Amino acid sequence: VQILFPALRELEVTHLKEHTPLSSFLRLLNDLPQLRTLRLAHIEEYDELSLRQWQARSAVLEALEELTVYEVAWSPLKCIFKLISMPNVETMSFIKTELYDGDPSDHYTQKIPLLAKLQKLHLKGVVFEKIGLQLGISFHVSSMPSHWQSALKLFAATPEVTSIYIDSASKFLAEALVRPYFGMMHIRASRFTDHPLLPKLTEISFSGFNGDEIVNILLGRRELGVPIKALRIDKPSIISGAVSFEQWEY
Repeated sequence: VQILFPALRELEVTHLKEHTPLSSFLRLLNDLPQLRTLRLAHIEEYDELSLRQWQARSAVLEALEELTVYEVAWSPLKCIFKLISMPNVETMSFIKTELYDGDPSDHYTQKIPLLAKLQKLHLKGVVFEKIGLQLGISFHVSSMPSHWQSALKLFAATPEVTSIYIDSASKFLAEALVRPYFGMMHIRASRFTDHPLLPKLTEISFSGFNGDEIVNILLGRRELGVPIKALRIDKPSIISGAVSFEQWEY
């Protein structure tokens, strides 16, 4: 590949199956030192047994700046990140991807160290658990439903993020930016800490949110002392009337 495309900067890998030799995939990446953008989609299962012969990281993408993961389950995603080092990624997108680990003591930074340096995070249709949504009755983190624990751990692992995109399918994530609470956005529980999640966040992009929900989030961030400076709203929400100009008088 390097001979044919010596300056390749963008690559998309789809439908990587378990019988595909990992050595070939990793060798391909190592032969692309100038790669800036990588998209991984529809990756099938790679369990721990597949990694026994690849204990050390086998691919290093020093120049990579942007990574997109589309429709990938959490198990193969963990395996991929064990084998690929991407120390300089600044933008990461999770689209229709599972971000849930069954081990409540686990942390995203242990599985995906690059999260700690991310500046832009794109979340669209993310899944945080395989079973149905369950609401807890305690406000203690250890007693919270697993999707909330995963959401809080994800944001806690990305303290450098300055810009985030959230769609309606991942709406409960936006609630965690203000304070933890259950159900609809107007039902709030007391905040866990005086230190807000994503303390450097200055820009938010919403898709599929109504005006009241957006205003509540903006007010909540301002109350926490970390106001949003740039707001982007999808065009359909404005055209449909879900977001109106009167709501910006807050």
